[in-house]
Amino acid sequence: MPARKGVAYGATVFSVLIRLVFLFAVVGQVAGACPTGADLASGIRIIDGDGAVEVVQDLGNGVVAQEIDFGGGEIAKNQLIKGVYVSKLTLEVDGVIDLSSLLEVTYDRPPAAMSPPTPGLVNRFQTTVTDTTSSYVEVQEHRWGEVAPFSIGACTFDSLEGQIRYVSEVSTIVETVRYLPELGIGILTAYAYGDETPEIYELVSIEAVQ
Repeated sequence: MPARKGVAYGATVFSVLIRLVFLFAVVGQVAGACPTGADLASGIRIIDGDGAVEVVQDLGNGVVAQEIDFGGGEIAKNQLIKGVYVSKLTLEVDGVIDLSSLLEVTYDRPPAAMSPPTPGLVNRFQTTVTDTTSSYVEVQEHRWGEVAPFSIGACTFDSLEGQIRYVSEVSTIVETVRYLPELGIGILTAYAYGDETPEIYELVSIEAVQ
């Protein structure tokens, strides 16, 4: 899901498209325990080495919920269309919603017309980003490569590597995302704000929520 802090959202907020962690999970994960697309109904937990735990879950109608526990009482609760297109962002601090974090993204086409990533696909969207006091226009460009294996801990999946650019008068953000067709989610692997050096995210493990 472009997810970590995903599927990962421009200067607009913290990156959204997938971020995670329980370090002990990497020890317990064994072959055969890797999640499948069917597990998205009950939830899939993805883990990195950065101290956050993320769970993604199917909400129906092509929407995936993303909950990221960063520790220290901070929990992001986001929604992504087709597992990669950010539509809602919220951050709770000690159980209270941070109003400055509330964002809703409206695309120039209905969700049904937004294709999941496929090899070589290029999508360009004009979006309106709305917070509690104002809104602005942001252009998104999604470029997807060819199918290649991608490993998370003991699990290996077919994946598409994509680059997502968010451009507005506020900022330019570039994210690198791995989309896993079998699971229907995008996973953020790198994030760059403006001309800054990209921040790289190393994943530790992935498992179905029991």
